[in-house]
Amino acid sequence: RSLQPTWRRNNSMGLAVARDVPADEDWSEINKSGFHGFYTILVALGWWCDNCNGDRAALKNWYLAVGEVSWMLEELVRFAKAKTS
Repeated sequence: RSLQPTWRRNNSMGLAVARDVPADEDWSEINKSGFHGFYTILVALGWWCDNCNGDRAALKNWYLAVGEVSWMLEELVRFAKAKTS
């Protein structure tokens, strides 16, 4: 089972790239609170960065992942605000 919504289907490289969020998108499935959820993502990003060791290709992929996490958080905040309005 994937955490990626069906509308974010993978491109030819296996990366989820779509960012056109449907108006009726329900982020409830991944909008979970708790210490280990997002903390684990941050730790993983930190370890990944530490292991790039200056490799430009590895750093480029790391920056892409950071951008994905940032975008996802923005969407979760937007969803939470809309839900409480």
